Amino acid sequence: MKKLFLLLVLVSAVSATFGQAYFLNGSATATGNDCYQLTPAVATQNGTVWYADQIDLNQPFDLAFEMLLGYTDVNGADGMCFVLHTQGTSAIGASGGGMGYLNFGTSLAVEFDTYQNQSPYSDPNYDHIAIQRNGNVTHTSTDNLAGPVQMSATNANTEDGQNHPVRIVWEPVTQMFSVYFDCVLRLQTTIDITNTIFSGVNMVNWGFTAGTGGLSNVQAVCLTPDILNTSNNITICPGASAVLTVSGADVSGTFNWTPAIALSSVTAASPVATPDTTTTYHVDYTDLCGIISQQDFIVTVEPLTVDATSPNAINCANAQATINATSNTNGVTFMWITTGGNFITNTNAFSVGVDAPGFYSVLTDYQGICQAIDTITIVADYSDFAITTGGTQLLNCFAPNGSLTAIANGFPTTAFNWTTVGGTINGGSTTPSINVAAAGTYTVNATLNNNCFDTETITVNANFDVPSVNLSCLSGLNCITPSVSISSATNATTPSYTWTGPGIQSGQSSSTIAVNAAGTYALTVTDNVNGCQASANVPVSENFTTPAVNIGIQDTLSCLHPVIPIQNTTVNNSTDYSIAWSTVDGFLVDGTSGLTPNVSVAANYTLLVTDNASGCTDTQTIAVPESSSSQFAIDLVQYPTILTITDGDLLNTCWTPFLPGLAQSELFSLLNTYDLKIYNRWGELIFEASTPTVYCPSKEELSQGTYFYTLVLSSVCGGVENYPVSGTFLVK
Repeated sequence: MKKLFLLLVLVSAVSATFGQAYFLNGSATATGNDCYQLTPAVATQNGTVWYADQIDLNQPFDLAFEMLLGYTDVNGADGMCFVLHTQGTSAIGASGGGMGYLNFGTSLAVEFDTYQNQSPYSDPNYDHIAIQRNGNVTHTSTDNLAGPVQMSATNANTEDGQNHPVRIVWEPVTQMFSVYFDCVLRLQTTIDITNTIFSGVNMVNWGFTAGTGGLSNVQAVCLTPDILNTSNNITICPGASAVLTVSGADVSGTFNWTPAIALSSVTAASPVATPDTTTTYHVDYTDLCGIISQQDFIVTVEPLTVDATSPNAINCANAQATINATSNTNGVTFMWITTGGNFITNTNAFSVGVDAPGFYSVLTDYQGICQAIDTITIVADYSDFAITTGGTQLLNCFAPNGSLTAIANGFPTTAFNWTTVGGTINGGSTTPSINVAAAGTYTVNATLNNNCFDTETITVNANFDVPSVNLSCLSGLNCITPSVSISSATNATTPSYTWTGPGIQSGQSSSTIAVNAAGTYALTVTDNVNGCQASANVPVSENFTTPAVNIGIQDTLSCLHPVIPIQNTTVNNSTDYSIAWSTVDGFLVDGTSGLTPNVSVAANYTLLVTDNASGCTDTQTIAVPESSSSQFAIDLVQYPTILTITDGDLLNTCWTPFLPGLAQSELFSLLNTYDLKIYNRWGELIFEASTPTVYCPSKEELSQGTYFYTLVLSSVCGGVENYPVSGTFLVK
């Protein structure tokens, strides 16, 4: 594998032989008689030779030349290229396998490759020809337009020390591009070279490249004299002469011209014809392939004419214009002058470049015998330069910083300068794009040159309005409200909500949440119109104070104690509470709102205590028992024997049965039959009662003396029924 070297220093020289001018670069040297050695037999050489005049791709051409591809095959390398390009007369590519053509820009090349570079070029193992473009010599790429094919139809090796005849033929009408080697057509392709390769440009440079790498060869080319002026149809003005040059002829071969009229020689390779009238000359000659061939030349005699034309005007996209002069006569000289304009190229060529509007005239001369002149007006229109702008036109919390961009399509060298009124530019202000950080008016001035400029203004607005946020929670957490709502209010039209806190149950993305734990709850509201946020928080308290109820041992209901209080009840852990007693099958006599209600039925009694602040409750159930063994001894009942109803003595004022140690009401509750009758000493009935009754007479009702009573009792306890008693009592 040979290494590729890019020749960084280009040595340029101009060679002129027989009126033909060529530019030499790199290792190329002129050897005389229109022959040029592009590389010596030295490693890593790189040479190019470019013809001074361009080729017009709108016209057909048939270029004949001879190529020496080297003297050694096995150790020889690398090859040569015929190139059409727009890179200028100093162009040179990479050496080695690049053959002086690698890395060219816009171009079309025929490579004559004498060494196999497998990677990355994918060369075949024989000396070959290929048509490629744009400085790419890789055969597997899309830039490989045709080939590779074996260079010689009969031999895989062309590094044989021989001069090989080559023809490059272009026919713009059929768009056929053909390559002949050793007088045999080897490669052909149909392609619109002007538009496909050169984007509409028809005037291009042409010439040859060659390169060596680790291996080397002498590589040279010999050109036909006056190669571009070779034509079979020549026009001259009266009194002038023309050189008749045979295309593809062996200059050392034989020539036989007829007729001899006005001809300098009938056996010369390039005789001079000076006819007075239009004349056709015929020649028999030996071509480069050693074959006797014939050609006819028509020398037309007519007045000299010249026509100046330009394919484009001057504008911002094309600051320069090309003016071409065409004449009906070959071999003329040109001289350009201007009024108001400016030339940027040589004014003695048929084509000139200009960069200012004005009047341009071309003076054409043929051999100092005849002249012609034509004038063209070049205009300038700079209205094609315009910029477009875009970017952020609203700053907000979503995009607190923005960018503005100015684009000058097709004008890569445009200079930009941004200014602002009221705004802020972060960073540089001379780039196509700027960063902005505040509302304001931004203006960009774009300048291409003194003639091409544009100005655009962009207004950037801002919306950084922060939404309002208010939170409310109506109560804290307790046993009545174990979950509470926190509500929010905001002036944002399209808000989104983000809540944080220790006990969020629901509503995480809404305006109201339900919570079940004490703590601080925070809300962030985002206004989805501008991305701005605001936050607020609210504390949530809790009170789960729970009373602790304890009920101790209870007394027993009996016939002696048919009504007893529930006792030994305490409430702890609360000082403000309410009480509620309940029973399923018992009976609460009274005191149900206190801790010691009276009950009269043996059953389960439940106490519910509620803390008035927290609503929390505790319950206890106590069983009140009843004793079935308790009996009521009715014979133990005693009866008063004296009543005192005198003034000043309030003792013993009432008569009622009594049982020591038992309250009167309890005694009465034990009696279910009570039939009392009281008589005076005359046997008169003075009082009677059928229910347990306390007899309290006034002093007006009784007088002093002895009274009699009878009483029939029945007891609810002990099964005693209709127990009769009688007796007397003294009233005093």
